Amino acid sequence: MLASIATVGLALGALGCTNTRPFLGEWQGSRILPALPGEDPYLRETLAKVVLSVRKDGTFQLREEGFQKEGTWAPSAAGLTLQIRSTLNRPLEPEAPMGGTRTLTLNGPGLRLERPGHEPVDLSRSKPHASNSRMP
Repeated sequence: MLASIATVGLALGALGCTNTRPFLGEWQGSRILPALPGEDPYLRETLAKVVLSVRKDGTFQLREEGFQKEGTWAPSAAGLTLQIRSTLNRPLEPEAPMGGTRTLTLNGPGLRLERPGHEPVDLSRSKPHASNSRMP
């Protein structure tokens, strides 16, 4: 009887669990932004660049649209859900325009970062998850 309970517990624990190991590490990509006449190409590149660090301690750092954001991640059915908790080291409410959630899914050898109301961004690995180091 005890063995049956343990088996059922293990089976239930495995259901809905996402293997988070492939998500850990340093990632980067770029949003596709149209070039505008007279705009500074450096500014456009800065706004387009996306850099993500997913740490094994359940936290992440995300640089998008030129802003540094931090928060926590949790496994979801599709991959990971990123909850932004602060930007520029200031706490945010979840409904704040710079806050909210992002969805991270596996996409071949890379990841896909999705944000409601925006085009997804494909990310490629820039460094493995050897440590919980901070982004430069």
